[in-house]
Amino acid sequence: MEKDFTKLSILEQAGIARILLVLYDENEMLTSALQKKVGVSAESYYKARNYLEEIGLIERYNLNLGKIKPYRLTERGKKIGKYLKKAEELLMEEI
Repeated sequence: MEKDFTKLSILEQAGIARILLVLYDENEMLTSALQKKVGVSAESYYKARNYLEEIGLIERYNLNLGKIKPYRLTERGKKIGKYLKKAEELLMEEI
C-alpha cells in the first residue's frame, strides 16, 4: 500500500516550518518580531501564519495589554514543533 505524503507538502511552503521552529524555541512572539526572525517576504509570512492559525497549530492570546497579542504554539503545534526541532538537530549533526 502506497503512503500519501501530500499533507507533508505544507512544510514546503515558505515560512511554515520556520514559524513552527521559531515559536517552539521562543515560546511566544509578537507578529513583527516573528516575521523578522522567520525571514521570508511579508506576503509569504502572512500566508503561512494565517494558514497555521487556521489549522490550529498556532494561536494569538490575550495578555490583557490592549491590542498586544503574541503568537504561540497550540498543544498540537508543540508536538509538531518538537519533531521539527529533532529533525533539524539530526540534519545539523550531518553537516
